[in-house]
Amino acid sequence: MERDPAANPPAGADLLGEAGWIREGKLEPALPRCTLVRRSRLFRRLDEALNVRLAMVVAPAGFGKSTLVGQWVHQRRAQGLPSGWLSIEESDSDPQHFLASLVLSLARARVDVGELEIGARNGFPNSPPLLVTHHLVRQLETLRSPVVLVLDDYHHIDSVEIDQILRQLVRKAPPSFTLVINSRALPALDWATMLASGEALEIDPDQLRLTREETLSVLSESVSADVAQEIYTQTEGWPVAVQLARIQEATQPGFSLRPGTTGRLITSYLSEQILSSLPPKERAFLLGVAVVDRFNPALADALFRRQDTWPLLAELDSLSALIVPLNEPDQWLRLHHLFRDCLRDILRREDPERFRILLRRASAWYEARGHLVEAVVYASRTEDWARCRRLILEAGGWRIILTEGISAMRTLLRLMPDEILAQSSRLMLAKAYLHCKDGRQADARSAFDAAEARRDPADAAARRDQGAVGAIVNGYEDSDDWVGGATQRSPDAPLDELDPLDAAAFASESVVLHLARGEFSELTHALESSFIYLRRSGSVVGLNYCYLQAGIAALQQGDMGKAETAIEQALEMAEANFGADSGLKHFALILQASLRAWQGLAVREDFHDLSTALSHIEQHDGWTGIYILGLDAAYHLALQVGIPEATGPLAQRFLHLAERRNLPRLSAFSRILATRAEVEVKGDAAFHVGDVHDWLADHSPREKPWLWQTFFAGAEFLGCGPGPHIARTTGVLTHALDRAIDMSSDLHLVRLLLALSSHRGRCGASAEASQALLDAVQTASRHSLLGPFLCHPHLLDPLRQLHRDLRSDGSEPLSSAFVGRVLLKASELRPSEVQALLSAREQEVLEKLALGKTNREIAWQLEMTENTVKFHLKNLFAKLGVSRRRQAVAEARRLGLIISSN
Repeated sequence: MERDPAANPPAGADLLGEAGWIREGKLEPALPRCTLVRRSRLFRRLDEALNVRLAMVVAPAGFGKSTLVGQWVHQRRAQGLPSGWLSIEESDSDPQHFLASLVLSLARARVDVGELEIGARNGFPNSPPLLVTHHLVRQLETLRSPVVLVLDDYHHIDSVEIDQILRQLVRKAPPSFTLVINSRALPALDWATMLASGEALEIDPDQLRLTREETLSVLSESVSADVAQEIYTQTEGWPVAVQLARIQEATQPGFSLRPGTTGRLITSYLSEQILSSLPPKERAFLLGVAVVDRFNPALADALFRRQDTWPLLAELDSLSALIVPLNEPDQWLRLHHLFRDCLRDILRREDPERFRILLRRASAWYEARGHLVEAVVYASRTEDWARCRRLILEAGGWRIILTEGISAMRTLLRLMPDEILAQSSRLMLAKAYLHCKDGRQADARSAFDAAEARRDPADAAARRDQGAVGAIVNGYEDSDDWVGGATQRSPDAPLDELDPLDAAAFASESVVLHLARGEFSELTHALESSFIYLRRSGSVVGLNYCYLQAGIAALQQGDMGKAETAIEQALEMAEANFGADSGLKHFALILQASLRAWQGLAVREDFHDLSTALSHIEQHDGWTGIYILGLDAAYHLALQVGIPEATGPLAQRFLHLAERRNLPRLSAFSRILATRAEVEVKGDAAFHVGDVHDWLADHSPREKPWLWQTFFAGAEFLGCGPGPHIARTTGVLTHALDRAIDMSSDLHLVRLLLALSSHRGRCGASAEASQALLDAVQTASRHSLLGPFLCHPHLLDPLRQLHRDLRSDGSEPLSSAFVGRVLLKASELRPSEVQALLSAREQEVLEKLALGKTNREIAWQLEMTENTVKFHLKNLFAKLGVSRRRQAVAEARRLGLIISSN
């Protein structure tokens, strides 16, 4: 099976190699190189956070929020207590990206997050964020020790959906979980209510200010007590200003702060004063590395085109409070963000061209190392959109989703203005594909049409991308024109001459098209081609979809064994590669539940599970084929387990989805099921049946083959439901049966034969009804298709009679055994309906018979004559299709009419 070879790393392992979109140092608090004052009073305050759900450390820049909480987290970790850390950036405002980073931060801290870790490394490409949050809460509930998660610099988040995610996490997580948020502004988390109820605590700027004693402790080694007192008075304990003043005093003794200088002005002033006191080489070094978010020796050398820049750090030891290590092995560092921002402003003012040159060098350095996102980030900061476009397109354009993941693609496109994206056909195609994966068909079509209008006919790469992405957009949009075959694209060259991913896209389009049209003979070849090219391309995502499509095809044909194999493979791949909440896993779960429904193995709980999986793909990544298959199975599963009242809301739900996403096939199919549900619950058959007949007359599956499932659903409804139009219904069923036979679709053939049996029985043609029922049994028994029979309680009596006839004849033991299995399963699902086979008196006689009582004993215990006992036994034997007492007991036990014979 295709899977990530590092799918299950040990807890706490380095995750960056497995989730390359996460920057260095994002999951760890920084360790400042300078000696810091130990703020015991605030540590005690943070320890109190372990007794609440939410702790907020809120203050403007420079108050030491990150330093304080980072020290506290390191202390907790030293004590062996799991504590996650996530440094927030502007790019984290995408909900999936944010959640993936959050989960990985917990995993990095050795918190067991289960299968969520797999999905997080892939960026949760197909998972609704609130559902991921729900599973995270359930995973946290299994943990025994208190867990802390710190979100640093949360003010960078600009997402109502992420605020909603955190509200759900805070409200529903167990008491052992505490969320700590560092921010420059209070987050939108209903904090006032939580503070009032004692569920939250806040550390504000007044608490974060250094006390006089703490200030003197920081400055004791560099300045006199009088100067330290002056600094404390002027800075009012503002931590960053105190640190900068200490540095200034060390480099320029006697310097005094200007009274009244506060906020960013003092930071800028002190930064410039620091720079003015440094030798030119050290000043140039600081200005240069300030243009990047983090740096190491190799990047620093690349920025300055020299090999000796790193030793300059040793000469900057006095600035250790402003240069923060990120990790030891690769020697990554960053400047304090206030200091960095001031230096960037200075360089922009002094030498804007050098500022741009350094950014271009940073972009080139990351490009040379294959770090696409970082390379584009620095190119975008110079507004070099031509370079950004080249980097993205050379990396594959839309294929980045398949190779680097959806999170990378989202980040890259978000870096570029819409007007720039609109100038490139291939970038618009990437945007169209991303919209498809996000379940936004209308936006996908708009982007695709814009790309097509702009495409240069001579651009072979754009033409290739247009065909491949067009296959995906068409498959998701499912328009009448496409499924009718009018717009199916043909590649410019034989598939073997194309890039494997392009060839796989065309082959996959054929698979979806043949599935939509019910062309199962052509589908076999298309599936084989799709598997071949997807394996060559190395796309695990694509291969997972291919197994799903193979499972759908086998299910629709009624080949349960083949379907089970494909579905198991799809589910295993999805879990191994994409985690517990991926769309791919939910697709596989829908197929698995559908398989159980048609095999007759489902129980009432399966309806809830199937409905939940369908809800997942309704919200996100889904296509018409999976919607119809899942809705069809869920509808009939509700009938099987005796909850017909659920069918109407289910059909209406998907009808609204079809209208919202403009999916015509799903709309037609849902409308038929909604009509059927309304008739079964409310009646009014004459009006509705006439409407269905009129629709079917205009939508022959031979003329409009892409509506074959809806035609079958309509024919099944007409056959099973009451109402007039007998001759028309017979014609529709005959037409549908012929089509099912031509398609080799045994699942639908069985369902239509049962509908025909019901219809002929109501018309008084008992011989034809019995023959249709026998034909259904003979076909279904080859594939263990019990499910269709369980949807029709009114067929139980005819099935019992057929069972007696088959047992008596003895020529078809397999069919007889199959009917016995159906009746036994029916008794398990709806025992009251099966027991209605016997009268109350017959049931009493049967129970005494099972206890081994003689006729005389039964008569005495039930207060009846022996002749009456014999009369009831005769009826019992006839209804059970037996001739002896032991046979009656065995058959009754098999049908669930009695529990045991003891």
